[in-house]
Amino acid sequence: MPHILINGQEVIAEEHKTVLDAALKAGIYIPHLCFHIGLSSTKSLQPNQSIYHGGTQIRNDSEDQYPGCNLCLVEVEGMDGYYQSCALYVKDGMKVFTMTELVMEKRKQNLTLLLKKHPHACIQCDQAQGCDRKLCSMEVPEKARCCWKFGNCELQKVAEFIGLEQGTGYTFPEDFPIIEDNPLFSVNYCLCVGCLRCVIACRNAAERETMGFVRKDGRYIVGTCAPGFKESKCRFCLVCVEVCPTGALRDTDTSKKKSKIRLSISPSIFPPEKDESMPLDKANLTNVPGIEGVYQLYDKEKNVLKIVGVENLKEILSAELGNTVDAAYFSYEENQMYTTRERQLLQQYMKKHGDFPPGNREMDELFS
Repeated sequence: MPHILINGQEVIAEEHKTVLDAALKAGIYIPHLCFHIGLSSTKSLQPNQSIYHGGTQIRNDSEDQYPGCNLCLVEVEGMDGYYQSCALYVKDGMKVFTMTELVMEKRKQNLTLLLKKHPHACIQCDQAQGCDRKLCSMEVPEKARCCWKFGNCELQKVAEFIGLEQGTGYTFPEDFPIIEDNPLFSVNYCLCVGCLRCVIACRNAAERETMGFVRKDGRYIVGTCAPGFKESKCRFCLVCVEVCPTGALRDTDTSKKKSKIRLSISPSIFPPEKDESMPLDKANLTNVPGIEGVYQLYDKEKNVLKIVGVENLKEILSAELGNTVDAAYFSYEENQMYTTRERQLLQQYMKKHGDFPPGNREMDELFS
């Protein structure tokens, strides 16, 4: 079996596997959207002659093969330039680098192009880690605001990991239809980035060709191969919903369907979360300012114990040092609107975990 080095870490890869596949299985994250582990590559898929958004037909205007999302770029020692790791096969002794200045800059450029038609205010907002989606602190117009998947969106996480080029403003969604006549899932084509995961998942896992794509006016547009899902021989297994990295495909409130096909798909691999916590000790507390802000306490496994907004960070955190037995780490942010920020972070935590942190459970009645 090939032995390769990725960022200096030795990885034993399977024969005939790509660098991206080997890296992800070894726990080394490389950003990607068009690839999904366990499915074949979307790269080089041929476009359909036409696809449908509901009853609207969209015709293909190019025979170009799908080039991939171009976010998984890497450099390899002894090879010039950069390469798509989803199409680069492992070779024994290969030395791969995933975070060089060159690849990070190219990823940023490619991501900015990918988001040209996709609303992305959520990625640039200073409050993105804890927005309650009720009031927009950035005064972004309502149509360009964050979608229902905010906070648990793979595209959002990938974009935060890569970053956007300077000067990228918010984007209004295109005038594509929202299909809601299916009892199991809805489709918002305005939020699709054309990664083709749904297309390849439908073909690989569901053994159907319900979903297809065309190249139109320089971009890739996904839709059904006939005017509706039923006419396109959809199995309604929801495997397309399972792999979608954006809010384009969504289970309906009445759907609890977990088909064997859907359960056979590996979960998406999100970027590692940034860890800004530090040990809760006197040395670290000396640098905490005595001003308004929000702090979080974590246990030894970095699980959140408490989220609190206070008038004096230094004073309250110093008191926590002796009062909270389980707390091992903390983080904080300065914010004069600390009560609003506290609420935002708590709501974001609840959306992800379904409950308050242990130290905030007494607040349950305030939010019910």
